[in-house]
Amino acid sequence: MRTRRIIGCALAAALGATGLSLGGTPAGAAVEGTLVTCSTGTGDIGDAKFAPGLTTVEKKQTISGSFDATGCSASEAELDEIAAESKFGVTKTVAGGRPSPLAKANAKFKFTTYGDCLGLVLADPDDTGEYLPWGTVTLTFTTASGAKVATASVFATLTAAGASATVEGIVTKGLGVGGEFVATASFSPVATDDTNGNTSPDFVDCALAGDPTAVGKIVDVVAPATLSVTLPATP
Repeated sequence: MRTRRIIGCALAAALGATGLSLGGTPAGAAVEGTLVTCSTGTGDIGDAKFAPGLTTVEKKQTISGSFDATGCSASEAELDEIAAESKFGVTKTVAGGRPSPLAKANAKFKFTTYGDCLGLVLADPDDTGEYLPWGTVTLTFTTASGAKVATASVFATLTAAGASATVEGIVTKGLGVGGEFVATASFSPVATDDTNGNTSPDFVDCALAGDPTAVGKIVDVVAPATLSVTLPATP
């Protein structure tokens, strides 16, 4: 079932990202190519929560959470050019007071879907009546000390296979507006999410054991993760 497969993505995508790209050419901007790249090492970088929780029965779900990416770098000269020419997402040059250098990124996400716990670790071919998880991703780029450099908003859908996820969408506001957003990530069931007390995460009980009493409500977003923001070549 497609939504089930996608669900893992929602976690991850929104969840931690292994790859992310933003593309867009604001009116008047001569900048093109990669503006920002991030490469995060290993470990837990965020989480994704399901409400009311995934079970063996299909139902509407809201998937929300956030993750952090470090190891970011940017072309400060190109960000200056965007600030000077378009002001889309970057309102000041470095000389004009923009905090620099860009070093970190935070992504907050919220998706809506319809499905059950299958698809997180097992494939399910039945996608009857289901649809891709859809929603929004809000990005905030900062310096190492947390000073805000730029933001972006994305309308996106999710697809997933196993414990990896892909998020694709359009940047609707901010850095890279009008461009394409792509992100990939990984997720991991949370051991403490064990409502029946059998020492196994509820996601595992639901997807692998088919336990009708298990309700999966949270997963970790895990690194390694990489992000990039890219503007396409102008016509």
